[in-house]
Amino acid sequence: MGWRPVTDLSGMIRERLQLRIVCPCGHVALLDPFALRTQLWKRAASIALVDLPKHLLCSKCGGRRFKCHPTEQE
Repeated sequence: MGWRPVTDLSGMIRERLQLRIVCPCGHVALLDPFALRTQLWKRAASIALVDLPKHLLCSKCGGRRFKCHPTEQE
C-alpha cells in the first residue's frame, strides 16, 4: 500500500489533518474536517475538497474563489 493524496474530508479525519482555507482577500481559516463533514452530510452535499467552494463562503468578503488544502493540526 502506497501513499495517496487526501482528496476528501474523510481522508483528512483519518490522517488527523485540519482544513486550511485561503481566500484572495487575505482571510485565512482553519476548519475542523469532522464538523464540516457532519454539516455537509446533513445537506447531502459532497465532501470532496474540490467541491467545497460550492458550499462555503468567505466570512470576510463573501467570495468562493478560495483555495483549500489539508494541513497539520496546530
